[in-house]
Amino acid sequence: NPYYRDLIKSKVILPLKLFLVKVGGFNAYMKSIGKFGGQNKCPHLSNERKIANFLLTVMNIKEKGYRLNVGIIVANSEGKLLYCKRKDSANWQFPQGGIDKNEDIFDAALRELYEEVGIEENKIKLIKESNNWYKYDLPKKYKRNSFLWDSFKGQKQKWFLFKLIEETKIDLNNENSPEFDEFNWVDYWKPLDEIVEFKRDIYEKVLTELEPAYKLEFCK
Repeated sequence: NPYYRDLIKSKVILPLKLFLVKVGGFNAYMKSIGKFGGQNKCPHLSNERKIANFLLTVMNIKEKGYRLNVGIIVANSEGKLLYCKRKDSANWQFPQGGIDKNEDIFDAALRELYEEVGIEENKIKLIKESNNWYKYDLPKKYKRNSFLWDSFKGQKQKWFLFKLIEETKIDLNNENSPEFDEFNWVDYWKPLDEIVEFKRDIYEKVLTELEPAYKLEFCK
């Protein structure tokens, strides 16, 4: 299980005192997703995965200065990938977004997918979730001129590869402040030609990891 493997890799041991504090947070988390009373808001998740996701959040996969984030690749029936242009910019990228507090990683991917490009959960199937987390540093010139950005280094991402299981309209205007203003369907490796330089290494690693699963799905 990649979630438990991530826990082992993190090599973080919480002191007993801190653990007891976190238990309170865990109870609140489980209530928020419907485990301890109320409606189950994440019926697709096993109890083990819910626990693992919580531990990943508090023990942390998280690194100081890096925001936990999901990256999303969507392939259509022909194997072309959804690639989007950032609003008022010449930069193209895959949809991505931050993981909210107490939010399951997979649910974050589904939420961002709908918010940014209008694709609903029932229109897709999961082909592959990356085993690894990938991180990149945001160059200083891209940071806003605010002291709040002084401690921010970049993003740490878990990636998901989805396939459309039926035709759907791509809607870039689901949010009050849309991320994108244009999209295209491109060949698998095409994004490496257009992605902004500081993300290129991440994209190459992600596409390399996900390629075997992609080929199994589309090269039958």
